[in-house]
Amino acid sequence: MKTVRNLFAFIFALAFVIGGNAYAFNGTPNEGYEVTASEKFAYSIFALQSSLKFRLNFDNEDGSDVTVKIFDPNGKLAFAETIKRKVEVRRNYDLSSIGKGIYTVEVIDGDFKASHKIGVGVAAPQGEFNAYVSKLHEGSVKVAYQNANDGYVNIVLRDEKGNVVYDEVSQDAQYARKFNLSKLKRGTYTMSVTSGKKTVEQVYSIQ
Repeated sequence: MKTVRNLFAFIFALAFVIGGNAYAFNGTPNEGYEVTASEKFAYSIFALQSSLKFRLNFDNEDGSDVTVKIFDPNGKLAFAETIKRKVEVRRNYDLSSIGKGIYTVEVIDGDFKASHKIGVGVAAPQGEFNAYVSKLHEGSVKVAYQNANDGYVNIVLRDEKGNVVYDEVSQDAQYARKFNLSKLKRGTYTMSVTSGKKTVEQVYSIQ
């Protein structure tokens, strides 16, 4: 059954790729489970064209402190700040004093930690796929990725027996969504985000 589902998802996503359209398969919980995927929250990092700047967008629902670290092309910490009690973070970062190159940007918000490589004044890294699955916080988890590949990304939640609880196929280049797991039965669950041969996952214990 799982093989058939994955094959169907692959064929469905492939059809939209051939058609030249970006496509996101609306994931649904399996029968007997209740998982709510909320509206996508704002989370993106991208270089601004014709400049040596990049933009950070991040929704911080609980208003907790958000730490941003920027590492230069040599891996040295170039800048760090903690943004206090902002529900919405919308900032441009100017790197003209350092120059062109591939930078690494880390964003840390309590249970959410992400790290991206971004091209500033140069072409973005090719084939880069970064995915982030947060720890369980008040019954919810955050899933985000940035995908520079052309392939589809599979978001899957499985129970401790390996049964698929929820699955979703996305062709989005950037994705950020919050999942409410509070109504799941007690047990151990694994959330995984897969692109090609790379998988990022997080294990949760629902009490």
